[in-house]
Amino acid sequence: MTLIRHRYKVVILKLFICAQFHDHLRFKDFTSGRPDSHLRLKPHGNATRASFPLQMTRGHYYCCGVEMTRVFVYGTLKKGQPNDFRMLDTTNGTVKFLARARTVDPYPLVIATRNNIPFMLNKPGKGQRVRGEIYEVDDKMLQFLDMFEDCPEMYQRTLVQLEVEECAGEDEDKLKTGSIIESFVYTTTTYKPEWLEYPTYENYDTHGDHGLKYVDRNKREPDLQ
Repeated sequence: MTLIRHRYKVVILKLFICAQFHDHLRFKDFTSGRPDSHLRLKPHGNATRASFPLQMTRGHYYCCGVEMTRVFVYGTLKKGQPNDFRMLDTTNGTVKFLARARTVDPYPLVIATRNNIPFMLNKPGKGQRVRGEIYEVDDKMLQFLDMFEDCPEMYQRTLVQLEVEECAGEDEDKLKTGSIIESFVYTTTTYKPEWLEYPTYENYDTHGDHGLKYVDRNKREPDLQ
């Protein structure tokens, strides 16, 4: 009986240690070259699996068996902008706001087409450091965003380095202000050459003094962007 009690205590202790280890690691940044990235990752199918309890690939991580992805939004999906409701619609998938951030490199964020759509052109080194918001999304929401952004025809989902400016909440899972992390973002290479001459913006707002208010999709003329 004493031996059984001892083994039971050992099992409980191991479960507690694993739970604490999971909580410590699940939102660490494994792609920025910070000290956390020394963890040994083992191949697992088409992904990468940590020995326990978390998987990590570039732009993705796996928590409790669920794939989560960081996405940086800079246009109409931001809070207070015309399409923010799409991020709040749970039928599209699961989403959590993490932080406000800006790109490490400058990019041209322009407003183009007759529908005044914001585009971040995939032309690093030109334009301004773009401000936006970082979210974590599940695979269902990621698929919705790919569809919504008409990826890869209109936008392409690429990786970008970001400087975290303001984190959400006070819990231990938040990103650290001032840290450099990697996230997916919808940029475009399928732009017209003259777009490079358009005014660039640091922080998009459909109600900005540029006067180029975004045209909702249900109000657009047929066959036009």
